[in-house]
Amino acid sequence: MSGTKPTVVVTGIAGNLGQRLLPQLAEFQVIGIDLKPPAGNSPDRFVAFDLGEEESCRELYLLLRNTGPIAVIHLAFVMDQVRTGVLDLDRMWHINVAGTARVMEAITEANRDGAIVEKFIFPSSVSVYGPSLPGPVTEDFPLGAHTLPYAVHKMECDRVVQQRAPSLRGCSAFDCRTCWGRSGDALIRSQFSPSALTARLA
Repeated sequence: MSGTKPTVVVTGIAGNLGQRLLPQLAEFQVIGIDLKPPAGNSPDRFVAFDLGEEESCRELYLLLRNTGPIAVIHLAFVMDQVRTGVLDLDRMWHINVAGTARVMEAITEANRDGAIVEKFIFPSSVSVYGPSLPGPVTEDFPLGAHTLPYAVHKMECDRVVQQRAPSLRGCSAFDCRTCWGRSGDALIRSQFSPSALTARLA
């Protein structure tokens, strides 16, 4: 509709990366999703979802159908178990890995009768390659995470994204892996800067 901002859904809006990303999305109407509302920057609309719960898939599907976002930026991921209070590894897996699958399933279903969500962006991590990298590597380097739950879950999410991307029904998937030594701010500048977002969301 002319004169209105396009809508973007951001999962994990209350997390560190979500809070750093939000100011970069001034040209969009942002619907933020998380377990709890953010303590800092607030999106245009906040919706409490627990992606670790199976019913969240249908809830997200309905949200996508009712709001028509052009993109979903999937940042919801338990990284710091103490800070988030998610101490159980099984629950962590359900939020991280099964939650990623649920987000992609909701997009697939929302797009069943025509593309609503045109872009799906998932930030991966260099940790998916495992602890013994020989040096800088390309994205076709074998995934070998096997120690830290964070790294193993990111690796499993990478595989979920790769396997489910062809089923997104008119939606392009971007699986962004970070390079060594990048801080959160550097990641935002490289992957989610206004120019990078314009290219991905155009």
